[in-house]
Amino acid sequence: MDAVFLALIFCGYDHSLRHLTKEMWRTAMSLALTGAERSIGQRYNDLGQRLAQQLGDLVSDLQQRGEVRADIDPILIAKMLFNNFTAMYIAFAKYLVMYLETLKTKVAGQMALISNLIENAPQMSKYNQPLSGNEMIRTGGPATFMRLPSQPTAQGLDACFIGIPMDIGTSNRPGARLGPRQIRDESRMLRPYNMATGAAPFANMQVADIGDVPINTFDLKKSVDIITDFYADILTHGTIPLTLGGDHTLTWPILRAIREKLGPVALVHVDAHADVNDEMFGEKVAHGCPFRRAWEDGCLINEKVYQIGLRGTGYSPDDFDWGRQQGWTVIPAEECWYKSLAPLMSEIRRQIGDAPVYLSFDIDSLDPAYAPGTGTVEVGGLTSTQALEIIRGMAGLNVVGCDLVEVSPPYDPTGNTALIGANFLYEMLCALRQ
Repeated sequence: MDAVFLALIFCGYDHSLRHLTKEMWRTAMSLALTGAERSIGQRYNDLGQRLAQQLGDLVSDLQQRGEVRADIDPILIAKMLFNNFTAMYIAFAKYLVMYLETLKTKVAGQMALISNLIENAPQMSKYNQPLSGNEMIRTGGPATFMRLPSQPTAQGLDACFIGIPMDIGTSNRPGARLGPRQIRDESRMLRPYNMATGAAPFANMQVADIGDVPINTFDLKKSVDIITDFYADILTHGTIPLTLGGDHTLTWPILRAIREKLGPVALVHVDAHADVNDEMFGEKVAHGCPFRRAWEDGCLINEKVYQIGLRGTGYSPDDFDWGRQQGWTVIPAEECWYKSLAPLMSEIRRQIGDAPVYLSFDIDSLDPAYAPGTGTVEVGGLTSTQALEIIRGMAGLNVVGCDLVEVSPPYDPTGNTALIGANFLYEMLCALRQ
């Protein structure tokens, strides 16, 4: 048999042999790749028949071209060649089948792994996301809160940020009309995940900045009606409003809109001042009167109203006691010194239960060491960490709205008061039920 191969090679038939080898490779591969339902023995039998046929065809072709003697039986030559190569190619085919079966198992495992990775890979969120600092430098991008997308209405939103650039209700230093703009600017460093609480509001809520309320800066009384109408529209969409103030007058018209939609609500009011004056200079509408007006309008559940951080000088004990007379809980700043407010918030949560609750946060509740940029500063205030305890302590409650008011940028050139306000608004968002 070896002599026959040598003769073929010396006669110049090595090309034909290489062609035959290629065909035998293809045959073995084809048979190895046939359906798993066929037995390996059947595959080998088919392989033998096809190899014998190919070898016979090759010898016949060589005879026709006069390259092999015509009296040589092509079938005999084919059998001789086949006997020499069959064992080798059968062994190869067997190995190939085993390899492909192993490969099939590995591929199946890899496909399962890939499917799992695809299923659990981060997907493009259907919710709005703040513009990342890796996409645009922090000093660029849209001038919205946290550089969120903006839209003209609250339609389709779970929560929204709204600015009320108003300070025509202030009695001392002005400038709160500039608060919403600087709060938005200082919010550019905020990231979507709350490392302390684990809250990820943008993973579960649709949130956007819907711009500012178009108040009439020359008419406070008209402005409060504009605010009520604006918020009534927000609430028709089932959206929770988070307000950037603006002076504290704005809380009263917001509570009026909420009352029309939800009825009276519980209130957590964080402030240096009670803001329950009946009048200021003969006027019923001012930043020192909003909670007296809200009480008169039936906006509040009296036994679930909490005023935290009140302090400073006054005209009489009635400045703080009026609220107590209505059934409100008043916690002066002095009762908050030197301690955590987490236990207080735990008790407030217990008392409020599942009632709808509104959070109104005046930045002057903080000590001026933390927040000098406000219109009516009082010494001995809350720390920023106590404020965080209050806001984070709202988590789990049925919060229906929040505001952050009285940031006056001209009195804090560092921007830190607005920066604190931005952080507090983000924490309010994190405290919402998601």
